[in-house]
Amino acid sequence: MPVRRFAVPRAALVVCSALLSASASVQTAGSQVMATASQEPPIVTPKPAVGLTPATMTYRATIVLGAQTREMTVTTEIRAEPDGWVITETATAPASGTPPAASVVDSVLVDKTTLLLKKRTFTQEPNRFEYEIRDGKAVGQFLVKGQTRPFSVDLGGELFNDAAGIYQTLATLPFAPGYRIAFRTFDVQVQRVRTAQLQFLGTEQITVPAGTFDTFKIELSTADDGVRTTVWVVKDSRKVAKIVGVRPQLQGATLTSELLK
Repeated sequence: MPVRRFAVPRAALVVCSALLSASASVQTAGSQVMATASQEPPIVTPKPAVGLTPATMTYRATIVLGAQTREMTVTTEIRAEPDGWVITETATAPASGTPPAASVVDSVLVDKTTLLLKKRTFTQEPNRFEYEIRDGKAVGQFLVKGQTRPFSVDLGGELFNDAAGIYQTLATLPFAPGYRIAFRTFDVQVQRVRTAQLQFLGTEQITVPAGTFDTFKIELSTADDGVRTTVWVVKDSRKVAKIVGVRPQLQGATLTSELLK
């Protein structure tokens, strides 16, 4: 049975692309090492500098492709449970218009200290996939149109959270001049491990609907698909304030997500 490529949300950006009937790949996870601009940093597991805190954040997400513009509201909830942090992203399209209303829910369980991914569940009715990290492997199943397809993929190492709340977990890293890291990610759509890079670009004051903030500015990229995403992280709260990405696989669409509250 062929596996449908799901449109997977990354803090709102990829979810919007689903409204344009485009499939999007999602990746990111972690590592932590300095490298000069001329070096490729080795792949390692990141070590957060600050912890997560319980919070609920609402974003306005927009995708622009030529003359087309689509918007969604995305809510990111972070809550503490006995076995780790549960991060849930819920994306909802407007109730009217074309295409009709859509809802996507992506939820992860991560370790409270390391933020390593433990479990993920993704639902875009009528389809769903879920997996757990066991003994260095992603073990789970796709449920597509009532049919189940199991999978087990060797990750080759530890996996920092690379799904729901990915940018919020990356926001915990120790940003400083010269900070540049490479990290392992799992692309569940094509069942393969990829490598992403994150680079600290500096600091910047920005204004979004939620207010004006002093932020850390970082860039996330994956070489094999040409995706580049810029993220602004509020310095004091470590909340993600804004995300802007250009998606070559979506014909150069620009995706923007801004903090509402």
